[in-house]
Amino acid sequence: CGRVSHGCPVTSSSGLGLRMTKSTSIQQSFSTAVQSQLQLLAGRTDGPVMRKTLPQRVVVSISCLCYLIPSITYLILNDQKGFFLYANVTFWSVLADGSWAPSHHHWLITLTDKWSASLAGAYTFVSLLTGEFGFVVSIAAVILTLVSLYFLKKSREIGTKAKKPDANASHVWMWVWSHSAWHLVSSLAVALGAFIANDPGVKAAAAASEYRHIHHSEL
Repeated sequence: CGRVSHGCPVTSSSGLGLRMTKSTSIQQSFSTAVQSQLQLLAGRTDGPVMRKTLPQRVVVSISCLCYLIPSITYLILNDQKGFFLYANVTFWSVLADGSWAPSHHHWLITLTDKWSASLAGAYTFVSLLTGEFGFVVSIAAVILTLVSLYFLKKSREIGTKAKKPDANASHVWMWVWSHSAWHLVSSLAVALGAFIANDPGVKAAAAASEYRHIHHSEL
């Protein structure tokens, strides 16, 4: 059980080193497992990645700035949470879609981008559902949302093709334009939703319409 010095047991250096090695191995295994799960959530695979040229990266990055539209809309409407959430979406979207981060960290940037966008989208949706006068949304907002989802679907389909080894620059440009269209249309839909959920004039009009409906029903 180790060497003894002056009646006190002393752990051997080899035994201590073995325990430290096992502890380090466990920590590394845990770290690898966590990183692997996060990579799966980010949608990372070991397959080929999309190879974007500098102009393609610049164009899609500029389209990411469209999310400043809802961010500024929330700011005008004195909604600080909405402003911060969509400013955050803009930042991570530029890094992820423009591929500006180091390649070995890109999966983490992509994961953060997805979570940021999901959180911001949930905030906008809940603000509509829990508004003072319930779920109020215009036909324009519905149409914009459906169109944006169409572009998102097309973007993902084209993105899969653009990652194949035999993909060429035209495939990547198709992804750039479809993904940029998703950014533009979805940002307009969110801005309109923010306006509907927060603008006092819209709320007053909704309340007046509801009052007239109740009044006519009673008659």
